Amino acid sequence: MQRSVIALGVLVMALVPVFMANAAIFSTVDQVVSFGTRVAEMVYVIALAIGIIFTLMAAMKYITANGDSAKVGEAHKALLYAVIGIAVAIVSFGVPNIIKDILTRR
Repeated sequence: MQRSVIALGVLVMALVPVFMANAAIFSTVDQVVSFGTRVAEMVYVIALAIGIIFTLMAAMKYITANGDSAKVGEAHKALLYAVIGIAVAIVSFGVPNIIKDILTRR
């Protein structure tokens, strides 16, 4: 689990320069929102893929539990965490619009 989190962190840090190259200096709110949207899309895709992988891993835990209540409990927790991760990914997609509303409010 820790290895996958570390690998995700390294991947995100490796992709940051790609997005920052086009982000030089923001002069308008629309440029900030555009950049935020691109970052949110990247986070959405990565988190959704990881959520699907963890959902499949939880399903395998359910299948291999063979009625053992401890293993079923582990599978249930893994599935819960995967669903929470997918929900966070979906919510992250709307964050740039919220930021735009806050920044353009007068």
